[in-house]
Amino acid sequence: MVIKKNVVYGGPALNVPAHLSFGQYIIDKLIEHGVDDTKIALVHGDNDEKITYRQLLHDIVSFATGLRRHGVGRGVIVAMCSENRLQFMVATMAAICCGATITTLNPQYTKGE
Repeated sequence: MVIKKNVVYGGPALNVPAHLSFGQYIIDKLIEHGVDDTKIALVHGDNDEKITYRQLLHDIVSFATGLRRHGVGRGVIVAMCSENRLQFMVATMAAICCGATITTLNPQYTKGE
């Protein structure tokens, strides 16, 4: 991992098979990792809140179902404004699974951000 001017660069890009959407790829990976409901997927660094792969999968699918009922899908842009919390990942991945485009909002962003 490399950090340059407020940007974190990770490892190599994911190789998502051409026949899968990114959302389906993530769902498949969550299913692979979460069969026993004991493996931790995310940990909130400030309060040590944890979520397992199985719970993350359940929450994403439930949220995506609700978004679809409200017409969220391909061609829709979903703006996310959230404090740092595990549910941000749930909402973001649910929108991606619906085919929506995600953008983030933060009223406290500085001009450089």
